[in-house]
Amino acid sequence: MEFRLKVSVLCQTIRKEVCHMPPNTNSFMEALYLREYDRLMRTAYHLVKDRSLAENLVHETFLLAILHQKELAVHRQPGAWLRCSLYHFVQNERRSAPYGDIPLEAAAEVPAESSPLPLTELLPAGLKPEERELLILRFERQLSYKEISDLLYISETACRKRLSRALARCKRLLRGR
Repeated sequence: MEFRLKVSVLCQTIRKEVCHMPPNTNSFMEALYLREYDRLMRTAYHLVKDRSLAENLVHETFLLAILHQKELAVHRQPGAWLRCSLYHFVQNERRSAPYGDIPLEAAAEVPAESSPLPLTELLPAGLKPEERELLILRFERQLSYKEISDLLYISETACRKRLSRALARCKRLLRGR
């Protein structure tokens, strides 16, 4: 079975390089891997929405489990330990990932000469009026976050979040064209 091969290879690699475990200690890990892999993959994919990243995070979780195999073997709920570790890996990934594919400042630096049309005509039709207004205030009128937040009577943080979401939605709609 493919899963069994993966965990055997992981165990052998860790055993050789780090742990110096005896050769027959991976049966517990194989059983744990076979029992928990699918659930961890579904959880990871649900959290990160990227199959390859989810697979990498699950493998990192099992590598950590192999490193802590002795403690995990006596743990009351090794599956819960794995899920908790996976969640921590996901959180670390989110912290290290950029906030968006397009930095807002980079999007604002598009030269005005590139398009003679006003921004209102370039924005996709599927945008909500609030999103449209935010994008126009930021990129056409070139207001700062503080100025926009004062105009809309919202906090500066809320302004940044709404603008980021509006930009992401605009990008999705433009890709759909």
